[in-house]
Amino acid sequence: HSDGEGAGDTRLRARTLLATIGVQAVNALVQVMQSSNTLDRETAALALGDIGSAIALPALQEHASTAEPSESVRSACVRAIERIGISGEQKGMDAKTLWYMQAEAYYRNEAAGGMTPGFNRLIGSTYPGHLPTFVEVHDRTYPVWRWIPPAEGAETGGALQFEEVPRWNLGDVLAEECVINAINLAGGSSAKAIESDSFMLDACALLVCVSTHQYLSGQTRLAYGADEEQKFIADKLGENSVARTKHLRGYAASFGPHVLFAALERSLEDGYPLVSAELCNVLLDVDPNEFFSAPSRMSEVRPDRGDRDAENGRDERRTDDDEDEGRLRDDPFSRGERNERDDRDARDERDNGSSRRSPSENALYAPLIMALNHSDKRVYYAAARAIIKLGREHNANFNQKAQEEFGNSLAETEARTVVVIAENQQLRKAYVAALEKTYAVAAYDSLEEGIKQVQMAPVIDAIIMEASIAAKPTFFWEPNPSGLVKESPDRRNELPVELLQQDIRTKMIPLLLACPDSAPEDGSFPSYVDYYSDKFNKYIGANSAFTAQSLIKYGANADIAAGSLNSTLQAFFESNKERRQFSTNAYVIDSARMLLSVDPNGTAYDVDLFLKQLGQSFGQKEGRSSEAKIALADAVTHLAAFRNLDMAIGGTVLAQLVGALDDTDMTVHTAAVRGAAARAIGAIYGNHPALYEGSTALAAFEALKKTMRLQANLDGVASDDDKGRKQLLADVESTRNAAGTALGRMPLTAQQKRDVMNEQRASRHLPLAEQGNPQANRGESEGS
Repeated sequence: HSDGEGAGDTRLRARTLLATIGVQAVNALVQVMQSSNTLDRETAALALGDIGSAIALPALQEHASTAEPSESVRSACVRAIERIGISGEQKGMDAKTLWYMQAEAYYRNEAAGGMTPGFNRLIGSTYPGHLPTFVEVHDRTYPVWRWIPPAEGAETGGALQFEEVPRWNLGDVLAEECVINAINLAGGSSAKAIESDSFMLDACALLVCVSTHQYLSGQTRLAYGADEEQKFIADKLGENSVARTKHLRGYAASFGPHVLFAALERSLEDGYPLVSAELCNVLLDVDPNEFFSAPSRMSEVRPDRGDRDAENGRDERRTDDDEDEGRLRDDPFSRGERNERDDRDARDERDNGSSRRSPSENALYAPLIMALNHSDKRVYYAAARAIIKLGREHNANFNQKAQEEFGNSLAETEARTVVVIAENQQLRKAYVAALEKTYAVAAYDSLEEGIKQVQMAPVIDAIIMEASIAAKPTFFWEPNPSGLVKESPDRRNELPVELLQQDIRTKMIPLLLACPDSAPEDGSFPSYVDYYSDKFNKYIGANSAFTAQSLIKYGANADIAAGSLNSTLQAFFESNKERRQFSTNAYVIDSARMLLSVDPNGTAYDVDLFLKQLGQSFGQKEGRSSEAKIALADAVTHLAAFRNLDMAIGGTVLAQLVGALDDTDMTVHTAAVRGAAARAIGAIYGNHPALYEGSTALAAFEALKKTMRLQANLDGVASDDDKGRKQLLADVESTRNAAGTALGRMPLTAQQKRDVMNEQRASRHLPLAEQGNPQANRGESEGS
């Protein structure tokens, strides 16, 4: 800003320059509207009118109201609004509503696509903000401006400062700014205000969704991004190498269950499955008493979202169930695209039984029930876990469904997500049917919708695209990097294959192109695979995500060889198999630990089924980590107190635990795993001595007796790894003692007790039969 002699000319020149810069200057000018200097605010308002961008409308409307103390600023804002123009749906809206709508535009329309006259396709859109769509370099950042007010007590001052944020964070940061402005204008964010005001509830729910998406984007870019991008985030965008988004999961949780449930509901409708799944995870930390009190008020306050959507001019989503033959929206929330599973339908019928909960209490679960019926397994797995944790003492007509999905999640060893993009509806459905039992699948009928999901969802493991789509030139929106306005921003015309390989968010994702198993009618190539191989030749092999194996075939009537397809996918997945198994095992660990909060004799859930599911997951050696097995065994130990345990299930679980003790391979069944298994065996027999009979009981006795002499194999520990050596020795000591304790809880016969005593006489660690003569080499050792 400028005061004093010549200030007027300076401000005029600044307005002219800002108008030349155009829309890229709007964010900074909107922040200047917070200046305490009247001339600053007036000049900023006039400059916003010169630029003519609708992004400025919320700020201008805010300062055109009577809350603005300066008449000259109010007048400048009114003139600017008239120059920009307000569309029919925005006329009469107050500033807080305009801020809210703009926040939704940034969040919901991030990378949104649409058919555009004069172009074959347009990836990206010209909605307010003109965010760039594709990101070609990992270290490209964009400035986000903020007005820093003067120090407390000072009447003048303040400064405009900026923060550099990466492209994947830009839309969320702008959305966060807008929705906080809306909340501030609405009167704060106290619990009382939220509970009594539907607008506040919606605005806070949107802020939670934005924060959760920021957290997920940052975490997954650090975990799954290219090496150079991970280094850039840690070095340039973090605080002491901690990404600025790492705390935002806790920030979302700070809003409490009332807002979290509203956020979950809107995330499901927005079609962001990872946000929905993470919100279910956040709900795991909610006190059940808060859960049953807060959401009940939501149904009284919160209006029907359909009414709000209509008020705000939103288009309702359509699925393949619609009779309309127009453009369909096959987002992962749509169940129309997914072939309904017969077993899930059967469970629905079984779950319609009586309930001890009142209808109003059952309605509290509504967002979680929506999530439980989602088409993406990441969402319904997370929902099942949240339902069990929150309602563990209450019976509801969806308990069985939640518990069965929970069990399915425990069986996962390498969860993957595949996006299918195909305009051919029959082909799209065929791929979903072939993949959905093994992977989480999201299907789309257009490149625009599919690319939006791939860019918005931080974890996508593979893209299957109809080759005919990939072969069509595609335009996408890219503002001039300098920020200076040209007659029109860049709309680059390239093949989707090249665009996906250029974008740092997608170039590492395996891309498979579905080709008809036939030949072009003009006879130019012997097959369509040859045709597309020639067309995409320069891209094949450019990186590991697009190779000669990326061209896959489908037969007449969209016939797909599911086995061959899965083999091809697995070949691509081998490169990050361990990383995906790690994340899946982390989920299993959290799920098993969650069961520690369940009272086995007070819950409405089927404890026998829990124990069966835990035993099956523990018994999986391939893909199951040692840490996961320990957590699973600990959960068995906790639930073993269940008084009405089914003896057959108890025997099955025992067999899985004993198998770990008998395994000669200690790679997965480490000393710590064996200790956890021993504790679980002792807990089952201690609570259910009637199980101590037959071959399983004998096997358990022999395995525990042998485990009491478990030895530490230090060959795999580096000579300078003193910490690792001590930990292994401590684990062996703990496991030996756990085995002895377990034997003490078992109703051993007199002979078995004598066997234990004789086996443990002070001598070498090996069993007696393997010890030989302890003194055989004594003299030789002493003489050497």
